[in-house]
Amino acid sequence: MKNRKLTYQEQLLLQRLHDEELGGSEAKQGQELLQGSDSAKEYATTLEELGHATRAAEIEAWENADAPAAAAVAQGA
Repeated sequence: MKNRKLTYQEQLLLQRLHDEELGGSEAKQGQELLQGSDSAKEYATTLEELGHATRAAEIEAWENADAPAAAAVAQGA
C-alpha cells in the first residue's frame, strides 16, 4: 500500500465519491485509489467522521434552538 500525500485532484475525487457524485470510470478510479492507498483510506475515513460530526451538531443545534427562531430559519426568513 502506498502512503503518500494525496494531490488536490485526488482529494476532490474522494470527496465526490463520498458524496456519491461519481459514476462510471470516475467512480472506478476513486475505488481504485481507495484500494491502493493508505492515505486515501485515511482521507475517506476522515470524511465519514466529519459527516457524522456535522449531522450530530446540526441535530443538537435544532434541538437547542428557540422554536420561533428555528421556524424563521426553516422558512428562509
